[in-house]
Amino acid sequence: MRIPRRHAGTALLVAGAGLLLTALAVGLHVLVASSAPSSGAGRAGLTPSAGGPADRTAAQAGRGSARGQPTPGAGDGRASAGVGVLPVVTVTGPAALPNAHVHPGYDTAEDAVDGFYQALLSGTPTRACAYATKPCPSFGSRRITGRVAVIEAVSHGAQALVEVSGTICVAASCMPLTDRVPMPTGPASFGTSWTSLTAGVYGWAGSPLPCVQDPATRQWRVKLP
Repeated sequence: MRIPRRHAGTALLVAGAGLLLTALAVGLHVLVASSAPSSGAGRAGLTPSAGGPADRTAAQAGRGSARGQPTPGAGDGRASAGVGVLPVVTVTGPAALPNAHVHPGYDTAEDAVDGFYQALLSGTPTRACAYATKPCPSFGSRRITGRVAVIEAVSHGAQALVEVSGTICVAASCMPLTDRVPMPTGPASFGTSWTSLTAGVYGWAGSPLPCVQDPATRQWRVKLP
């Protein structure tokens, strides 16, 4: 049976509209499904869902700030308040080895230098004379400050040269403790360095610092001019 052209065109139009609606419905379903969160989102490179460790940390930080309390890692003033004042004399290099045990005293040349600078920089310079040979020079009335590190000592008989580093300040004038003569490496170089250091005018604000041992008491003291 033949269908009139007018009725055939209407049928085709209805069929095409149905296919178009079906295609739109499928596309809309795919779009909705792709936008929904899934348990494997992390592997796809998406931002982790809320409630993870990062979110809990941020939430705790927010609560701490809202209550006016410092949050961990925020750095409150109490952390810096616990830092003590740095010592005026420290021990480094060979003098810091476990068998050295450097401390203010007279048993070794390092001990004498440590005690000398501890007293000199404590605000009462006259106390430094207890660790120095007599006559002890006058240190003046101006305040002496600074930081000193006792590094090592090289001795030859009853004489020793103690290397130090740091800075000494008399009032507002500061000077580094630099080596005025090379530290000796043997008996021959020790004699040369000792003679060069003690033959001229030297002071206590320099390195190395000469020390001598009393033959009677076996105590070491800083040799001052």
